[in-house]
Amino acid sequence: MSSIVNEIKHKVSSVIEVTHRPHPPPQVPNELLFEGEIHRTQPNRPFTARPGFFIASYPSIPGSDSAPDYDALPTRDLVPAVNAVELPEGMTFNEASLLRMAVVIAWSGWYTIGLPRDTSYTATDKQGMLVWGGASSIGSAAIQVAKMMGSKVYTTASEKHHEYLNELGASKMFDYREGEKTAKLASATHILEDTPKVEGVEAKFVAAPLDERERTEFFHFVFRVWLKERLEKGEFVPSPRIQVVERGLQSAQKALHILKKGVSGVKLVLEV
Repeated sequence: MSSIVNEIKHKVSSVIEVTHRPHPPPQVPNELLFEGEIHRTQPNRPFTARPGFFIASYPSIPGSDSAPDYDALPTRDLVPAVNAVELPEGMTFNEASLLRMAVVIAWSGWYTIGLPRDTSYTATDKQGMLVWGGASSIGSAAIQVAKMMGSKVYTTASEKHHEYLNELGASKMFDYREGEKTAKLASATHILEDTPKVEGVEAKFVAAPLDERERTEFFHFVFRVWLKERLEKGEFVPSPRIQVVERGLQSAQKALHILKKGVSGVKLVLEV
């Protein structure tokens, strides 16, 4: 069995080439072998494809996200069963390609700061969440999850995306390019005088549980319980909007060029 993958072959060039590689069958009962349909691109992909950045040896296969694949840009891949979710009728693979990375990172954020899964605030709790970069796939997922938890959601994004983010659940939107954005955010969120200043802010790296057993249970909850139910009820919207970059893995290089120029409020998708 083989898989068609995108591969960076030489250190002197970050050009992606299409090639064949052998692919192992599932090794354990809880692994699934998927035939790839769609791959979506990450905003950091042009940088991770550069020689010396995340690439220790060559040839190298870049990637982290796709649907239904687990590692991006091969035509076949193995996926832990707990990381898979049935798609509701009417949802396309293009839409599904927006789910995995965005949803799991949003929930990893809540896990990292110790926010319980069953959090359910009311208006009297006056709890808010600031999502920086709400027009991204991760940002728009975080907006929706925070809204479902009962938080009042604030977010930053270009003004042209404000109406869309409001539909997803954001209460107040701010254009991050405006010079007085910090003052406007402070006014909107009613920061108290005893709120810790910058020197008191605790920075944390967002990550899923490191313990294998805990991580397996975490992914089961995120995909097999929470996301499955929300998709069936139509309560979670795959976002942002999709732009298809031609068809086939051969268009991966073109997608990288588009990403390098910059995209906003859109996810580039490759149809295999």
